[in-house]
Amino acid sequence: INLPTHEYAIEMFEIYIKKYKLDFALEIMSLDEIFAEIENKYQKDNTIANRFPYTPAEIENFCKRLDFVKKAEGENFKREDIIECVEMIIPLTKSAQDGLNKMVAQKELFIEI
Repeated sequence: INLPTHEYAIEMFEIYIKKYKLDFALEIMSLDEIFAEIENKYQKDNTIANRFPYTPAEIENFCKRLDFVKKAEGENFKREDIIECVEMIIPLTKSAQDGLNKMVAQKELFIEI
């Protein structure tokens, strides 16, 4: 599994924030605060050192979820909605932890590209 570095994850979030027009969320929570919520919830389950717990697809799904919730909530969108999105997008590092641990243990058998 190819997890992004923290810096690359920031770049991906910035792309999707622009694509889905999510600036409203950054008025409620900064990107650093959103990252802290994600990392506090999921980093302990991440067996791949120095990598952000969400895959690129999960970052996009998180942003899509924010967009969906904003459309549903309208002006009532709040900080708790962002935190709920973090809880809804469960990373592979948590949901498929056993399989990932086996792959990481066999890392020397694979060539990283």
